[in-house]
Amino acid sequence: MTGFPIHTPRLLIRSFTLDDAEAMFKVLGDPETMRFFSIWLAKLVENARGFIRWVTGMEREYGYSFWAVVEKESGEVIGDCGLAPLEGRGPQVELGCDLRRDKWNHGYATEAGAASLEYGFNELKLDRIIAVTHPDNVAARRVVEKLGMVLEGKGRHYGGESVIYAKRSPQHLPRDRLYMIFMENE
Repeated sequence: MTGFPIHTPRLLIRSFTLDDAEAMFKVLGDPETMRFFSIWLAKLVENARGFIRWVTGMEREYGYSFWAVVEKESGEVIGDCGLAPLEGRGPQVELGCDLRRDKWNHGYATEAGAASLEYGFNELKLDRIIAVTHPDNVAARRVVEKLGMVLEGKGRHYGGESVIYAKRSPQHLPRDRLYMIFMENE
């Protein structure tokens, strides 16, 4: 995969436009979807527009952000996924994903997350990417574990307790780890 927007077999991951506000309100305005990150719960479509302004501003500043996830089959924006400075400030870069509830359990979060990680490591040349979620968010934890992210500990992010997962770029593994991989494949 090279370049942006990102294409996967079933998804297009692209920059947001303000025209995506209604679709994102279906995600950000759903209390069940936003249960673990209630500070983002949108009460109005204008709140979704504010989210889009925030992430597009980050994209202009950093070159990456949470992007619109479009289901190719329907052409609909079904959520967001991508990379952003942790809590909008950094310095760590986090993977995040929010999908419309009727699109859960279709493998879309894993597909979009894998594409975002690949983009971060291969295109942005990031050394390490983290993911934070609420400790009780079992579904999100399962997704990041499927993506090969490793639990590092606990913290506080986005106004509540969190667990922190991380993954290092395969190109930036420590020399002794690369040697072990080489020896295992002999």
